[in-house]
Amino acid sequence: MAKHFISFLGTGGPGGYREVSYDGGEKTKFAQIEIIRRHCSEFTLNDKFTIFLTKGARERSWQGLTAELNGLNLQNLPRFGDKDICDGATEEELWQIFENIYETIAADDEVIFDITHGFRFLPILAIVALNYARTLTNFTLRKFYYGAIDDYNNNIGSIRDLSMFDDILQWSYASNDFNKYGVSAEIVKMLTKNKIKSNPIKNISNVLATVRGQKIVEGEVFQRCKKSLSDYKLSENHSPQIDRVLGLVEEKLDATSGSRRVHERHSDLNCGYVKLCGESF
Repeated sequence: MAKHFISFLGTGGPGGYREVSYDGGEKTKFAQIEIIRRHCSEFTLNDKFTIFLTKGARERSWQGLTAELNGLNLQNLPRFGDKDICDGATEEELWQIFENIYETIAADDEVIFDITHGFRFLPILAIVALNYARTLTNFTLRKFYYGAIDDYNNNIGSIRDLSMFDDILQWSYASNDFNKYGVSAEIVKMLTKNKIKSNPIKNISNVLATVRGQKIVEGEVFQRCKKSLSDYKLSENHSPQIDRVLGLVEEKLDATSGSRRVHERHSDLNCGYVKLCGESF
């Protein structure tokens, strides 16, 4: 798996980029320098750097960036690849930028993406292109960074890790897969990543997929899953954003609440199971 740093470069406006100290580091005109210094020092010759830049950015900023990159003196770094993109002035040009981003990502890439510089629409386009590429190539998005200027008077900034918002996006996709189709692969992946018990929800998916009638009727598999999700909400690792997503899963599981009374009121279970599977899966 190759590590791959991807970034945009802009013109910096009429006066060019200003020198900023990010998180107390050495001053630089380019946030890429601080991100590479801090997070890419372990890169080897097998890894990759890609800088997307327009014609204007090449004329006004590329020489300055390459000079600072060469000044890093980091050992065994791969060559910095520069890729031209258009300005995105038309729909056709926007699609071309989309294709440029997609085509630069390989299936085994472990991507660090920086969205600090460039046109303001580029972060939105990048997020969509990255998720499109992830569907087709299954690459790994390792980190998502933005270099912010916090104090313009003193040129002080910070490198902000926005990766958690990509996690929320993946949680949303995973929850949708389970709620609509009973497919647990993606939500199990997210549960495991966040150190939440995943076997209970995986078992539900297996029970439904193999039509284990008795286990469905008994309903214990659903109750175990609800207990696991409840335990997570009481843990220190929980977040309100993930809680909302998992709340949708709990709503589906609540449809099985009458399952333990199967022998007394079989119709209650049927209604619950139909609500769980018929409407969603």
